[in-house]
Amino acid sequence: MNKDISILVVDDSAFMRQYIIGFLHELGYEKISEAGNGPAALNAVNESMPDVVLLDMIMPIMDGMEALEKLVELNARVIVVTAMGQRITIVKAIEKGARGYFVKPFFTAHELGRKIEEVINED
Repeated sequence: MNKDISILVVDDSAFMRQYIIGFLHELGYEKISEAGNGPAALNAVNESMPDVVLLDMIMPIMDGMEALEKLVELNARVIVVTAMGQRITIVKAIEKGARGYFVKPFFTAHELGRKIEEVINED
């Protein structure tokens, strides 16, 4: 696992950001940044393009789908992290360029690490 990968965690819930960041630290990732909404995520990507963006779909200000479209335009590799019961959202996100998805909070650190490495190794 490449620990030099930079990861941006985008979620309006500070608790969920810390939950995911905890998994990332457990996996040994150190280059982690966070954003609480879509505009903040776009600013972060414009400032220093992370290798992977983990993006929540339900957020205020700019919803995840709009943020996803703008992030993909910037060539960001995005993995969607969404709540259960939003299968249609997942399908739309994949169609719009998401590289994968997780249903929160039902995933493990190992699954997250495996998906991040898979997305990095696609290119």
